[in-house]
Amino acid sequence: RNILCSGGAFVNSDPNHFIGDDDQQNPSKWIYSNDNDCILQGGLQDLTSTSFIPTLTRISSQEDSEKQELKIRFEGENLIPCGLIFELFNHDNPNENYQGSVPYIERLTNENEFEVIISLNLLPQDAFIDGRILYGNGGSTDSFTMYQSGACADGQDPDGCKCYSSLIHKSEQECPCPTDADELLRDPRKDLVCKQEWNEKNEVFVGDGNLIMEEETQNWEVRSSSDSIYGRSKQTPLDSLESGLLHGVIKSNELNIIIVTALDNVNIEIPTERLTSENCNIVRIRRDYSESLTYPIRITSGRLLSTPGAVKPMFKVEGSTLILSSVDIVSIGSQSGTMIQGQSLIVGTQGSKISISDVLMTMLEQIEGIFHSLSTSSIEPSYTLKNFIEIQNSILTMNNITAIRGRFTGKGAMGIEQESGQINISDGIFKNLKIVSNSTSLMTNQIYSSKMNNNPNEESSTAGAICAVLKRSSGTDPPILRIDKCIFTSCGGVNATSGGCLIIGEGSIGNYGITSITNSEFKECIGQITGGILFGEDIIPESAQNNGFSQNTATLSSSSVETASDIMFSSKDRIDEAGASLYEQSMRSLFWNSESTVISMSFNVMNPPFTVNIPTSFG
Repeated sequence: RNILCSGGAFVNSDPNHFIGDDDQQNPSKWIYSNDNDCILQGGLQDLTSTSFIPTLTRISSQEDSEKQELKIRFEGENLIPCGLIFELFNHDNPNENYQGSVPYIERLTNENEFEVIISLNLLPQDAFIDGRILYGNGGSTDSFTMYQSGACADGQDPDGCKCYSSLIHKSEQECPCPTDADELLRDPRKDLVCKQEWNEKNEVFVGDGNLIMEEETQNWEVRSSSDSIYGRSKQTPLDSLESGLLHGVIKSNELNIIIVTALDNVNIEIPTERLTSENCNIVRIRRDYSESLTYPIRITSGRLLSTPGAVKPMFKVEGSTLILSSVDIVSIGSQSGTMIQGQSLIVGTQGSKISISDVLMTMLEQIEGIFHSLSTSSIEPSYTLKNFIEIQNSILTMNNITAIRGRFTGKGAMGIEQESGQINISDGIFKNLKIVSNSTSLMTNQIYSSKMNNNPNEESSTAGAICAVLKRSSGTDPPILRIDKCIFTSCGGVNATSGGCLIIGEGSIGNYGITSITNSEFKECIGQITGGILFGEDIIPESAQNNGFSQNTATLSSSSVETASDIMFSSKDRIDEAGASLYEQSMRSLFWNSESTVISMSFNVMNPPFTVNIPTSFG
C-alpha cells in the first residue's frame, strides 16, 4: 500500500495480489504517480484506477431559496479529494451536466463525506438531478437522485404526488409507489413506505437460469417485483418453475412467481412437498410486468413450452389453487417427428381452484420466437393432445383467453367433469380446435340409442371447444357452467358430437346441473349432431340468450337421430325447470349474422323431436 512511482520507474504485479486489512482482495491498489511517468505491468495497466476506488452510499441536498444555492452532501468511503470529480446531471439526459473538483478543506475534509455549494442556475432545469463521483480512467460510482429542479423547486406540485417535498409525507394510498425501478430510486420514501409495499409482493423471478447458487440449502429470499434496490435482479432469475417452487418466498400461504423469459420443458405438480409442509395452497404465476429502462421486459417473457410431444401435463394441480395470468401455454411436437398422443396441458382435480386470465393456449411443431401472437400456420399439428384443459371436480374461472390450433383425442379443448361448484368462462376465443377419431370411439348407432332418446353418451361424446359432463350427487350443490361473450370459429370436425359446445348431465328430478351460454358467436363449426351447441337430456339450460350462428354444419344423416346445424335442446322437462319458456326465449333473443340465411334449432320436446329452421328475417 502507498506506492509512489515516478521518473520512469515501473510496478509489475498481478492486481489480485493486493490484500486489504480484512485479508480480502482490495480494489484499491494505492499506487501514486506524481508526474504520470510510471510504467505499470502485470495487469495493473488495465485498471480503471491504480490509486483508490471511491464508493458513494448517499447524497442529500438542502436548498437556500433566497441565495438560489444548493448545498449538497456526499457520503461514502474513500472520498479523498485527490483527483476526484463530482458530477450533477439530468437523470433522463446525462449529457446535461455540471462537473466540479471535490474540494479540500483543512480540518474539515475526511474520507467519508464532503459538501459542495453550487448555484441553482448551473443545474439542468425541469429535471431530476442525479449525482455521482468520477475517478481514474473513466470510472464512476453509483449515482443517486438528490434534487428536482423546475416547478417543484419553486414549490409547485401539479398533482400533489410529483415533487419530492410532497411525496416524503405521503402514504402509499395517497401516492402509490412507483412500479418502475428507476423511478423508485428517486422516491424519497423508498426506504420506508415503498420498501414495505414492494416487499409485500414477495415475488420470485424465474427465467432462463443465469443464477448460480453455491449451495442448494443457502438461505435467501427474493422479495422485489423488478430489478429494484430491494431484491435480486430479474437479470439473474431462478432457472425453472421447480426452483421457483423450492426457493420462492411463501407468505400468507401464497407463493408468487414472475416469468421473465421463455421456459421450455415445463412440467410441475402442485402441491410439492415443500408447499405442503409450509401450508402453502396458492401459487400465482404471471408474466413479467415491471417496467424498467435499465432492464426492460423481454419480448419472450411468459412463454411456457411443454416437454417435447407434451407427453406430460404442464400443470397438474391436486386440491390446491393455481392462478395463471398473462402467459402463453404452448405444447410443442416431438423432437423425433414421430406421431405422439400428448396429455392435457393443464389438469385440475380433487377440488382444485384454477384461475386463468389473459392466456394463450396453442399447439406448435417447434419452439418459435413469438409472444402472445397467434400461430399463422394453416397446417394442423402432426401430433395430438388429450385436452388443453382437463377439469375433474374442481373450480375453474377463465376470462380473456385464446385457445387456437388444437387436435384432441379427449373430449375437446376443454374437458370438464363436475359434481359440484361453478365454472365461469368469459371473453374467450376458440378457433381451429378439432376432434380426432381414436380406436375407442363408438359407432353413431351405439352413441344414440334411438329417435326417442336423442341424448349423447357420456363416455364417447366430444366437442371441439368445450365438452362438459355435469353430475350431481344427492345433497350437493348443483354444478354450474356459465359461458359468456365467447367466439367459436371452425371448431369440431366430422369426428365431433358437437362442433362448439356440448353439455350433458347425470341426475334425477330436481337434482340436475345448470348451464347457460350467452352473448356468444358460433361460426363454421362442424359436428355430427350439432354444429354449434348441444344441451343434453339431464341438464337444465338456464339461458341461451343473445347467441349468433353462422355457417355451422351437422354432418350426420340418419333417420334415427335428430340433428341441428346450430343449437339443440334435448329435453322439454329440463327447459321447463329453467323457469321460463326457453323455446320462446331463444327465438326472441338470438341475433343473426348477416352471412346466415337460417338458424337451425332442434327441440326434443315432443315425440318425435322436431327441428325448426328460422329465417333471418324472423322478428
